[in-house]
Amino acid sequence: MERHPGGTFADVVRVCSVLVGERPVSSGDPGAVVVRPGETVEFLPPFAGG
Repeated sequence: MERHPGGTFADVVRVCSVLVGERPVSSGDPGAVVVRPGETVEFLPPFAGG
């Protein structure tokens, strides 16, 4: 984020759904989330489906 001052990356990440492996991460304590070696972390921005 420091590479792009004034960018909105942090704002976008705040509204994303986050999955670790195939498990959704709740809005609880981020320190309780465990990412094991080899697991995938996905950030899904809000989108409209149809």
